[in-house]
Amino acid sequence: LFFGSLLARLKNFIGQQIDSKKLQKGISTVYELGFFKDVRMKAVDTGEGITLIASVQEKPQLKNLRFAGNRFIPARLIQRALMLGPEERRFVDRKLLDDCTDKILKICSDSGYYFAIAYPRVELDEKTNEVSVKYIIDEGKRVKVKKILLLGNVQITSKEIFNVMSTKAGGFFAS
Repeated sequence: LFFGSLLARLKNFIGQQIDSKKLQKGISTVYELGFFKDVRMKAVDTGEGITLIASVQEKPQLKNLRFAGNRFIPARLIQRALMLGPEERRFVDRKLLDDCTDKILKICSDSGYYFAIAYPRVELDEKTNEVSVKYIIDEGKRVKVKKILLLGNVQITSKEIFNVMSTKAGGFFAS
């Protein structure tokens, strides 16, 4: 998959004169594919012309994703929101992990667990360059709003504001 993308990005160099600026552009172009954590290029004079050598280090791929500690929010709901099923071979980097953490915390807050904590525990298999990610989740206590006070509204009545708010104060029968 990514080998074809790599070749497609580098084919523009064939038959071109190379200078350090073009070499740097080539590195940036390959790095922007998002598959690699390190990209190096060098031009070697082979006597028959210049050969461009691209040396890359792949980011690890996601092997499996698990969740621990979530007592009230089902793992399948979190899995669906992250869109990282076992069939997807995603490259894992800090940005992906941070994005997933943010999505997990959003699910928790949307469910009333505003003080939830979530963090990834990552295990790298250096032989296969695959990672197993386990998110540790502590939902904490569910927050229930007992009373909402509006202060400072002059032009718009409190009733009009309450009618458009998604958060409502819990009544006697609220869970």
